[in-house]
Amino acid sequence: MATILSGEIFTSTYHNQTFGGITMAKQTIIDENGQKYVKQVADANRSRTAELVLGIIGGIFGMIGGVLAMTIGSIGSALSASGSGTIMNLGWGCIGVSVLAIILSAMINKNHKVMGWLIILCGVLNIVFVSYFGILSGLLIIIAGGLALRK
Repeated sequence: MATILSGEIFTSTYHNQTFGGITMAKQTIIDENGQKYVKQVADANRSRTAELVLGIIGGIFGMIGGVLAMTIGSIGSALSASGSGTIMNLGWGCIGVSVLAIILSAMINKNHKVMGWLIILCGVLNIVFVSYFGILSGLLIIIAGGLALRK
C-alpha cells in the first residue's frame, strides 16, 4: 500500500502479533530512500482485565461492608436503638449493588461505555448506602468504571 504524506511516497504493511492474548499490530513503513520504520499500533479490542479485577475486589469489599452494616444494625436493634432497621436495609442494598457491580464488571466487553457508567453508579451508591463501610469498595468500583470509559 502506498501513501502520500507531505509530498513523499511511503509503503506500509501491517503485521499482527499476539502477546499474552492481546493482539498488537506492527506497521512497517518504508520511505522512498528505503529506510524502514516500525510503528506499534494498538488493536481495537482491548483487554479489560484491570476493570474486571478492580470490580470483583471492590464488589467483595462492598459485600463485606454491607455485612458489617447489617451487623451494626442488628446490634442496634438488640439494644432498641432508633433507626437500626434502616441501617440493616441499607446493608442489604449495599450487598445488592456490590453483586451488580461484579456482574457488570464481568460483562465489561459487551459495551464498555454503558457498563462503565453503570459501574460508576454502583460505586457511588455503595458509598451512599453504607458511608464509611463503603468508601474502599466504592472507590475501587468507581476506578473500575473510570477505566472502562477509556478507549
